[in-house]
Amino acid sequence: MEVSIIIVNFKTPQLTKNCIDSIKKFTSGIDYEIILVDNNSGDGSEEIFKKIEDITYIQATENLGFGRANNLGLKSAAGELILFLNSDTVLLENSVKKMFDFFRHHEDKLGIGSLGLTLIDRNKEMIHSAGDLPTAVNLLSSYFQNFFIKDFHKRKNVKEVSEYRSEIAEVGYVTGADLMVRKEVFESIENFDPDFFMYYEDALVGHRLRQIGKKNYICNCSQIVHLEGESFKTPNLTKRIMVEKSMFIYVKKTSGKFGYFLFRMIFMLINFPILILKFWRTGSWRYLKHLISF
Repeated sequence: MEVSIIIVNFKTPQLTKNCIDSIKKFTSGIDYEIILVDNNSGDGSEEIFKKIEDITYIQATENLGFGRANNLGLKSAAGELILFLNSDTVLLENSVKKMFDFFRHHEDKLGIGSLGLTLIDRNKEMIHSAGDLPTAVNLLSSYFQNFFIKDFHKRKNVKEVSEYRSEIAEVGYVTGADLMVRKEVFESIENFDPDFFMYYEDALVGHRLRQIGKKNYICNCSQIVHLEGESFKTPNLTKRIMVEKSMFIYVKKTSGKFGYFLFRMIFMLINFPILILKFWRTGSWRYLKHLISF
């Protein structure tokens, strides 16, 4: 088996089915399997996907989140390479084969640890495909700047876009929406860290791959449509807290105890004005508890 494609579904049966259909429609010239993990959706997804031929269906007993569900699928994977693919993605061509060929042909020369393709939205505009590895310093800087951009509106809010003009670009980490890795290498860094529920687990993968001397790349040899956010919709405050909890875990694992403590103190000072101005009377106590819980 050359590639195992792992997809996680949670209450998005139609999006997931569209993703699977696009894989089957366009993927050829390669030995692959599709492994679908359902995060205990409880919405009839099980009945839908058990009827689909040529996929391995795994039913989780609870909502495991992103990384742990992918780890569950990985246990059944037979491919030498693994492609973690979001359920809200759609292939437009034989992207899996192109990705596989590039990985295999350049793995040793480039020291590839992980590989992703450029992602586009439904309007074919480039969107977030990768990023620099977060650090405690640049995360605090980003939050400080974001305070003035979004809450005081003193600067234009420029949409983040990843643009790669050449065929290949080295990045800090590849987003988990379309992440290809060699199975044995991924297992050597202990897969997705189970401490994360969602967000930042892909950044930690990039960090750990670099620690073992591997590099992370985006390849412009093909594009995949990512209907970003449609597979996971939640209220703004709930999502903010979820993202920040994952960010705290990431910083704790990459900055040490003192660095983490200092980060949390400064982060709390930066975000108290947001607590007062933005969440007052609409979840302020909930966000306050989140800020001070170490």
